[in-house]
Amino acid sequence: MPPTTLLLSLLLSSAIAAAAPPLLRPGFYSETCPEAESIVRDVLGGPWQEKPEALRPSCDCSSMIA
Repeated sequence: MPPTTLLLSLLLSSAIAAAAPPLLRPGFYSETCPEAESIVRDVLGGPWQEKPEALRPSCDCSSMIA
């Protein structure tokens, strides 16, 4: 594939993706599952608050063990 075609394809797909509305927004599940946001916050927030070093990038598997 010529570089110009590849570049145009990349630009076009980026423009289409940027123009698409987001699928999720705050309050998306407020009617079907009112506790969804707090459940996700508890599940995802807990480990990072207990072991903040797990957020640092690493080259080994220590982040998988944390």
